[in-house]
Amino acid sequence: MIENIRTHPYTSAVCLETARLFEHRAAKHLVEAQDWADQVVANSALKFQTKARLAQQRANAWHLRAKNASS
Repeated sequence: MIENIRTHPYTSAVCLETARLFEHRAAKHLVEAQDWADQVVANSALKFQTKARLAQQRANAWHLRAKNASS
């Protein structure tokens, strides 16, 4: 289900916590990508870089929700 980003039912605190969780996930994926790159396994490194990018995009979306959320 796609929600209207301006009329979602979440509070700012919930949105910020969710964004923080996605940022943490992105950081973990970047560390994993670097580990694979250090071992010269490019496919696995790229996979984790992609996962990190997606997690960061989700975090950005939740930050936007928080900005538009009611207290």
